Amino acid sequence: MNSLNAFFHPGSIAIVGASPKTAIPARLTTMVIRHGYSGDVYPINPNYKEMFGLPAYPDLSSVPGRVDLAVVLVRAERVYSALEECAAKGVRAAVVFSSGFAETGEEGRKWQEQIKTLCERTGIRVIGPNCLGLVSLGNRLVLTSSTFADRIRGTETYPGALLSQSGAIGTMICSDALRMGKTFRYFVSTGNEMDVETGELGTYLIEDPEIKVIGLYIESVKKPDQFRRLAQRAVELEKPLAVL
Repeated sequence: MNSLNAFFHPGSIAIVGASPKTAIPARLTTMVIRHGYSGDVYPINPNYKEMFGLPAYPDLSSVPGRVDLAVVLVRAERVYSALEECAAKGVRAAVVFSSGFAETGEEGRKWQEQIKTLCERTGIRVIGPNCLGLVSLGNRLVLTSSTFADRIRGTETYPGALLSQSGAIGTMICSDALRMGKTFRYFVSTGNEMDVETGELGTYLIEDPEIKVIGLYIESVKKPDQFRRLAQRAVELEKPLAVL
């Protein structure tokens, strides 16, 4: 479970593929800054020296400090090399927003298997690919480009976590909660679940004393034994799972 700490409590974040001119990278970087994340943020793009008031770096190896979490926003064919850079830098975890993998067909499945093999070889943990990011409000980390993020500030934090295999449905539920004046303490769009999957995330988050309930939107259970452990732990802690 300690391998998941870097997703929810990172001391520093590198945004690989950051850009002030491309919609999703620009919006995501803006969200991280706007919501008051207190750790170091390193935009990575060889075409810029500065971005959003922050120094920008040509690659991960140029970053002067440690990087706990990488956000990967490059094209699918460049994700493997980006994660290789992450492993060489000692990055422990990565959220891969990039699409074009198993959800697109045979070629995408091959690319996804390649990066899965890299994860197994290096030990880096990955949420995604093809995901919409995460929110961890304990340290004001809003790591998503979804429009619901605009309305998080000033709302009451609900003592629950929401994990969704569908980015669209997950963000819709978050938007509904915000219309009621509340926001989940944690939200994760799990995407293709190439590495980290719903059951493992739930088993990690249910140990947070601030969490009283976990909501799950599930289209398939990839690791039944892990999901069973989550259910058993929920019984032991008397914390409900609300599953759709």
